[in-house]
Amino acid sequence: MRPEFTIYERSAHWTDMSGKKRIRIALAQLPVLADDLESNAREILDAIQWAGRRKADFIVTPESGLTGHHNRFSKKERDKAVEEIRAALRTARVTGIIGTCDKRGGRSYVEQLIIRRDGRMIGRQTKTVLASVDRGWATPGRSLNVYTDRGLKYGCLVCNDLWAVPLSGTDVDPRLSKILAEKGARMIFCSSYSGCDPRFRPIHESNVMLRAMEGHLFIVSVNAAEKRPVNAVTGIMGPDGKWVVQCPRRGRQLTVADISIPPLADLVAAEEPGFVYVR
Repeated sequence: MRPEFTIYERSAHWTDMSGKKRIRIALAQLPVLADDLESNAREILDAIQWAGRRKADFIVTPESGLTGHHNRFSKKERDKAVEEIRAALRTARVTGIIGTCDKRGGRSYVEQLIIRRDGRMIGRQTKTVLASVDRGWATPGRSLNVYTDRGLKYGCLVCNDLWAVPLSGTDVDPRLSKILAEKGARMIFCSSYSGCDPRFRPIHESNVMLRAMEGHLFIVSVNAAEKRPVNAVTGIMGPDGKWVVQCPRRGRQLTVADISIPPLADLVAAEEPGFVYVR
């Protein structure tokens, strides 16, 4: 029997909620099994039901959370699970940012599926800044889009797309979060599967802070669940460089947070001297 969810729930209000639109976000830090797509799908489906009961607007799941981080999975079984996830999101009335891998045209990809609350898939964000563990089998993405849902403009990134860790074999940091901010995004949903090596915690989490501040962004970062503490915390970073909400670093965690998106002019007016911001 699968264990019950550990629920860590907080309603986090970033600034005064009066007169501003509230976005309710569900963060699903879930176990990702390498070769058990069925179990991974069940984790995601259960989390979607949970998010629906809490009237979430969005749910975000980890990188490769459906298939595991490889291209050994059955394409047929993967596509069947995606259809089940679309149906579950439609029933729950939640927009999903779903981490998975895919195989198309003889190539393999690490990506997020963007599925609206009516079950319609409106896009996919393919991992662009591949890490050394990806390069042997995955093809990098080339596009970067901004979507609008419930009045919120947002973009999506996958793991190393956000922090471009030097030791991952990355030669260039393309500053993808900055590009999304320049395109008008106010929030970024990042799915990751970063592991537990504590040496990488400072670069992961300082990058989230600095890129949120630079772009006047909220960054929603969701990692895969591990038995040991993960080195990139699941949480929401505010444009002031402070965490709005964080999950515990170990194990399966579900969190819901209410976010108020202030006018961009208010954030520009509050810019700190000496920093370079996107406007």
